[in-house]
Amino acid sequence: MWTRYTVKPKLQPTIAIRAHGVSKYGSQKNLESRRLSKPSPPTGATVLVRVKAAAVDPIDIKNEPHFHAMGYDRTGVILGVGGDVIHFKQGDEVYAGYKPKSLDFVQAAAMPLTYGTAYEALVDRLEIEKGEKSGILIIINGSGGVGSIASQIARNVMGLPLVITTASRPDMVEFPNKMGATHVVDYRQDIVEQVRDLDLPGNVPLRYALTTSRTEQYVCPMADVSVPFGKVCSIVQAKFGMYGSQFMSK
Repeated sequence: MWTRYTVKPKLQPTIAIRAHGVSKYGSQKNLESRRLSKPSPPTGATVLVRVKAAAVDPIDIKNEPHFHAMGYDRTGVILGVGGDVIHFKQGDEVYAGYKPKSLDFVQAAAMPLTYGTAYEALVDRLEIEKGEKSGILIIINGSGGVGSIASQIARNVMGLPLVITTASRPDMVEFPNKMGATHVVDYRQDIVEQVRDLDLPGNVPLRYALTTSRTEQYVCPMADVSVPFGKVCSIVQAKFGMYGSQFMSK
């Protein structure tokens, strides 16, 4: 005798991923870990990446106050690609593009936003030309992400002969030097006097200034130490009056 019955297919268990993020701002105690549903398979020109490392940048604190995974800069391995993807395939190690083989995942995660910001500031805004030997650059906060990358680009890529940065604590003075800075001044002291006291060659003008923090505080000192028609760039929005300031005399 035959008995007819229906076998229900086994449901695949929901695969979850773990995300580290915040739902409110404050101290590091607000950092939490949550399980999220696995993303849908990639379609079109999208890819699915298993994140190996992520960097936390200032942009992370500009999100709406609901839970979001921290780290706009991420590196990882492609798990799948959409049908319109041409240049990438499953298994590729990526960050903003192909991850350089000379960098591990943690190093690569620190690159995209900081490097892009520093490069745009030096090349597009300050218009420093590669191989230029006739200008000195000063960077406010040379120990930060953008400042430390800017020092490396200025010295190793653009070829500037001298780069001045600011720092304060003794342990932070050594770091800018490793990044390429030739001189380090204390931002807690009078920057203008310190720069003027440096043994800088008289035939190489301080032509460029980049500030990565507290624009209102440093923009006028930057104008003071720069030569006439020098260029100042800031990556921090600020409101300050130009009229009657040192800028008007340059």
